Amino acid sequence: PLNLFRTLDITSALLLPISTQNQHLGVMVYIKGKEDSAKFLSDQVQLAHTISHSMALALENELLYEEKKKRLAETDGLRQITFALLQKLNLEEVLEIVCKEALRLTAAQASSVYLLHDEHWLHLAHHEGELSGPSQKWLPLEGSQQGFAAMQKKPVVENITSNGTTETFLLAVPLQINDETMGILDVVKKHYSFYNDDVRIIKLFAAQATIAIENARLYQQGEQLAIWQERQRLARNLHDSVNQAVFGITLYAKAALRHLDTGKYDK
Repeated sequence: PLNLFRTLDITSALLLPISTQNQHLGVMVYIKGKEDSAKFLSDQVQLAHTISHSMALALENELLYEEKKKRLAETDGLRQITFALLQKLNLEEVLEIVCKEALRLTAAQASSVYLLHDEHWLHLAHHEGELSGPSQKWLPLEGSQQGFAAMQKKPVVENITSNGTTETFLLAVPLQINDETMGILDVVKKHYSFYNDDVRIIKLFAAQATIAIENARLYQQGEQLAIWQERQRLARNLHDSVNQAVFGITLYAKAALRHLDTGKYDK
């Protein structure tokens, strides 16, 4: 700093933080050269304090405004995604949208939905994007980061390393309804980590995605039940028609027997 001061002919400098009670935003620097008075006077320092404080309040207000706009945009985006998801009643279509939107929201390279198969395993329901290695169809609840996220019911961020060098980052978020975990949604990035904003937005999205997935699953189950009931109805109808045919054959057989007993062979 001293060499810089000499190069720029700076004789004195005043550095003040641009801060509020909530956060530190930056630093304000005042400098004087050879042509100015040798040092900052007390009233100049007080004025500089006032200016830096006013600037801090203005910057904080602007940041809060921008943050509010960002949150509103996110909320509107999630609402539109949820609306689109709930229009889809086919489970495969819903899972495809969930994975693709997860990629878009986090700028990730790959995304997967694993659904809970039983108390020990997660099963890969859908996958989008490119991974450096093959995707796993089955993951154990114990021994995998996705399983840990499902059991702990909270997001997990994991660095995946190879030969001591970080290659990819995994973010896994549980899919929950009424505090019950039905699976997980994960996203993968290569060479750079997930930020707090990624975790926050994917948690919000996962909550909406879970509703859409459960809605599609219930609709699919309802369709399967309707198909089963229709098959049962057809089976009953077939059974009834066979009974009627057998009853008719029995009546004709009895009538034929009487004709044979009385010698009416032409009948």
